[in-house]
Amino acid sequence: MTNEPQNNQLDIEESTALKNREKADDITKRARNLTERRMAKYITILNRYDKKEERPRLRYPGRSRLLEESICLKVWGRDTGLYQYNGNKNCTPKHDFRNLPSVAKSSITDSLKEMGDILGYMHGDVSKKKMSWAEEHHKLMSPDSDDRDRLDRHVDDLRNIIVYLELSVDPDDESNTWRGEASPSFKTLFRRCATEYTTTFKRIDKGSSSLSDKLPSGHIEGPRNEFIRWGREAGVLRGGRKSLEAKIVESDKSESRDQIVKIVLCIESALGAISELLPEKHVSGGDLTTADADNNSNLTLSLTERAKGLIEQMAMLRQYNESLTRETENLVRR
Repeated sequence: MTNEPQNNQLDIEESTALKNREKADDITKRARNLTERRMAKYITILNRYDKKEERPRLRYPGRSRLLEESICLKVWGRDTGLYQYNGNKNCTPKHDFRNLPSVAKSSITDSLKEMGDILGYMHGDVSKKKMSWAEEHHKLMSPDSDDRDRLDRHVDDLRNIIVYLELSVDPDDESNTWRGEASPSFKTLFRRCATEYTTTFKRIDKGSSSLSDKLPSGHIEGPRNEFIRWGREAGVLRGGRKSLEAKIVESDKSESRDQIVKIVLCIESALGAISELLPEKHVSGGDLTTADADNNSNLTLSLTERAKGLIEQMAMLRQYNESLTRETENLVRR
């Protein structure tokens, strides 16, 4: 009696495991390459800005904003082992990319590719700077509003992607160090809203162009960008004493935390209302009536009615964002 069938099975399993490891190594190498290239492009763009270009009259995206996000990307890259990785076995990355689920790896590489497009656009715009013969350095000439708006959008898009990358590897903080037993963390709430924003964008992009045409320019990007900016500046994604949770505990203002949580929950509710207003299927024609795919819904709205509802919800989101900013600023001043 031989063990040949068993040995063959072991050979197959070892071969499969080897192929899986090689595939994982290829994905990791590709992600590292993408991250290194994105950082290099970031540095190139930053170097094209004169540090004195923070003057209000120029009104270009502040170099400090770009620098801040480049630092966040660098930290994220090091934490995942995708940037400046030296292969030291004694130095394990905080959120090792190699140990992430395949879905997360794929999502991260897609985001890094998307970031490459945005950085490419920004590099092209910033490269249009002209040489002033009277100065030693390159200066951005007075830009028109279209240039300012475009570069502002680039910076916002970059921040959104980097925040998404941070959330994709950073687990929810379930400790009770900074908050009450039953209350969800700010990071958990922030993640839920950011995820809902992403889902909403995908549905709008893949949905009816007729509905998009009825929305104001920028439709939901404005409220989303404001919310993401609040999360970054308030310290929602930070750890330790720099986090928003820690600031509230140190200020001894638990009512402020309750108020911020209440506002974020309102934002989540508004995003849910927006989701219900979006048609599930593609609709053609300016005012064709379409029923929601959800058979439990008795709501049948025209595109005009849907657009009106979306605009109203977006206005509410902007008000909630203003309240968040105001509440956080009051917290810092106390």
